[in-house]
Amino acid sequence: MQNDDTQATNLRQLRERIETVSSGKAGAATQKWEALPSAALLKFCKEVEAVLKEWNWEGEGRVEFDEAVFDIKVDGQARQSHGKGVRAILYAAFVIA
Repeated sequence: MQNDDTQATNLRQLRERIETVSSGKAGAATQKWEALPSAALLKFCKEVEAVLKEWNWEGEGRVEFDEAVFDIKVDGQARQSHGKGVRAILYAAFVIA
């Protein structure tokens, strides 16, 4: 059975190895996604708009797809900038569309 000092030393060494491995991956190139077809994105956004209209969304309900974050914007506002309830509703509309 190891004493506390030995165990603490082993854990520190393990943490250092994990941090070294993790920091090595930080310099790796970010993944590049293929551009999505414009016509398909437009059709998808119209579908989300139709779902929101059916659900009586307050506001215009204009939907755009933000290719930088691969998520939707509704009425010019990113989905992630809403509270969790609205985000859940918008995610559901996204999935249904």
